[in-house]
Amino acid sequence: MTEVNQVSQEQLRKGGFPEPVSLSGEVIKTFSQDQRRLLLNLAGLIENERILKGKINSIWTLVSSNSDFTTYGDDFLGKTEKDRLELKRVQAEIPINLKRAVDSGLGHLSLIQRHCQNFDVTL
Repeated sequence: MTEVNQVSQEQLRKGGFPEPVSLSGEVIKTFSQDQRRLLLNLAGLIENERILKGKINSIWTLVSSNSDFTTYGDDFLGKTEKDRLELKRVQAEIPINLKRAVDSGLGHLSLIQRHCQNFDVTL
């Protein structure tokens, strides 16, 4: 079994992110139940964000190609209001969950490091 050294938030603040570790079944086996739950929740949020962005972009493409210039903006806003609100909520939750993951010792994971950078999460 591979030994994976988890990193505390204090270590991250002092030295920054360590060399990233890829997520694998072997690595996951070293995590506590809470850490696994955090990762699962974070993965769900990230997937939900991807799906919502895809839906919104698809509607934009459809509306902008099938309406005249003066109405497609209003059509787009009306047809995507629910998805845009949900996307905003999900995007607000992701950084919170990233900080929780870092706090729980998962800052060494490449997934966490990449998304901390994408969402401008500071340590």
